[in-house]
Parts: sequence; C-alpha cells; structure tokens
Amino acid sequence: MQLLIAAAGTALAFALLAAALTDVMDDLRRERDVDPLTGVFNRRGLQERVAGLFRSAGAPLSLILCDIDHFKSINDAHGHAAGDRVLTTFAGLLRESVRDADIVARIGGEEFAILLPALDVDAAMAVAESIRERLAMHRFPVLGATESVTATFGLAQRHSSERFEALSVRTDARLYRAKREGRDRVVATDTPLPAGSAEVALPAKATKPAV
Repeated sequence: MQLLIAAAGTALAFALLAAALTDVMDDLRRERDVDPLTGVFNRRGLQERVAGLFRSAGAPLSLILCDIDHFKSINDAHGHAAGDRVLTTFAGLLRESVRDADIVARIGGEEFAILLPALDVDAAMAVAESIRERLAMHRFPVLGATESVTATFGLAQRHSSERFEALSVRTDARLYRAKREGRDRVVATDTPLPAGSAEVALPAKATKPAV
C-alpha cells in the first residue's frame, strides 16, 4: 500500500511539473510572438501562424497592410508616450473590427497586418473601410480635441497556391500606391481608378509619401 501511495504521489508530482512546464513554455511563446506594447502578434508571431493557415485555409484568403499616416509628426509634436497611445488604440480597434479567426500583427513601427481567412477581396475591402472610417472619427485626448489620426490601407486576395511572401509584396505595393495617391484610403487593385470611384476615398493630398 505504501508503495502504491508513493507511486501515486510521484505520478502526481510529475503531472504537476509537466503542467507547470507547459505553462512556462506557453508564457515564453507569448512573450516571443506578441508585441508587448499593443498586445497583438509581432512579425515573428505572424510568420509562425502563416504556414499552418496557408496549408489549412481554403480559398479565398485576403491580406490587409495598413500604416498610420504621418506617425512621425505625432511623435514629434506630442511625444513618444502619445504616439504609443495612438498605437495601442489603433491595435485595439483592429482587434475589435475582425473575427476571432483573423490574425492581427504589428509588423513595423506604425505598420500592421491583418490576415483574413475565408474572405475575398470585396469582404476585406469592407473591413478595411470600416477600420479607416472608425479611426478617422476617433478622437485621442493625448492629441487634443480637434486633431484626428488617419491610416492608409493596401489589400489583396491570395492567388491559388500563392506564397505569403508574394502576397505580401503585392499588398505592400498597393499600400504604397495608396500613400502616393494621398493617404487615408484603401487600395485593392493594381490599376489606378478614376477620381470619385469607390476605391479612392479622398482627393489626393500629396504626391510623395513619407515612409
């Protein structure tokens, strides 16, 4: 009986140790894959999930890349603490605007990516436009009552069997085209559309984007 009790105790101890190690490993993975400021995935976290998603996701699948407009000016005028607040608020808005199955990541200073499985380009366009409009209407106390923040969006739907790197290049090209055309808009095609079309949200305000 004592041997059985001792064996059971040893088994329980190993089970508790294994559970503790699992928790530690999960915490380490979260620290590795999550941006500490915004709470969304970082670039590594995004890349870690892309392979499995691209294997399992059926068509369609869309990618949105978005960039907060004139973010350096926000830091210069209001300080980095205010800039951090803008980033965290924008990341929260992105999470609120997508589904649980979607992936949101901060991939650069003020640049974010959203992977949308099972959404075609039209549905992804609606998501991006909703985010753009919500951000433009939001007021940040750290910036004052009248100053607004805008963002620019590029998006593309994955071609059949297209690798993530190729999809990212196409989407990034559309993001930079949107910046050249004046920012605060969504671009989802490679060919410029006439002024007043649904894709061009505002009249062009600049001809050369600041990276």
